[in-house]
Amino acid sequence: MQTWDPDQYLKFAGPRLRPALDLIHRIEPRRFPEAVVDLGCGTGHITNLLSDRFIEAQVEGVDSSSAMLEVARAEAPDIIWTKADLATWSAAKPVDVLYSNAALHWLDDHETLFPRLAAMVARRPLLGRLL
Repeated sequence: MQTWDPDQYLKFAGPRLRPALDLIHRIEPRRFPEAVVDLGCGTGHITNLLSDRFIEAQVEGVDSSSAMLEVARAEAPDIIWTKADLATWSAAKPVDVLYSNAALHWLDDHETLFPRLAAMVARRPLLGRLL
């Protein structure tokens, strides 16, 4: 299992931010999402941006690193922070936005993983989609 160092991770926050922002700005819901999940949230910087964009939504960040989640939780205690293996994580209920910036490529078996994740996205008109 990969060990993540929050200090090392944050040294490269800037270069990771641009594609994350581009992806977030492509999410064009026709109504306010109720549930937003960030898979592989790391220290929570992108999760915070999702929370700012979707202020009415319940936002959850999921990561396998306790150290990363500790930093995230300290900066944004109002967000739900969940420690879980992304390969086996499941949403408690359907989500409106299932977001991942740079985590899913670390996982194996995409043929099974992506359909499983897509099945967790709410089937609401013009909103539920896997990005």
